[in-house]
Amino acid sequence: MRILFFYKRWELEKLIFRKRKKRKTGKRIKKETTRRTDWLRKIVNIIKSFKVVKWQVAIDTGDTTENAWLYPLNFLPDTRKHCYINFSDENYLMIKIRNAPWKVVYALFK
Repeated sequence: MRILFFYKRWELEKLIFRKRKKRKTGKRIKKETTRRTDWLRKIVNIIKSFKVVKWQVAIDTGDTTENAWLYPLNFLPDTRKHCYINFSDENYLMIKIRNAPWKVVYALFK
């Protein structure tokens, strides 16, 4: 068989009269997880239980030209009320995170 740059040759006799392999029907053995992966999974579940309620970031690079290039980020739909590029030497990051104690306990035992 030849298709563009691909060339393959089969022996028809071997294709027709080849022996079929039998599949094993034994039970699958479940692998034991290690303690490290269990704790890592629990930590990730706890982190996922937190919810970011509000976030803001204000950036001033100190270079007015670079600030002018970044200024349109203030008006993008995804960052409109969250990202502020300014020219007044003001840099901050504010994150408001919310979680309930029962969510942490549930994530720990999940």
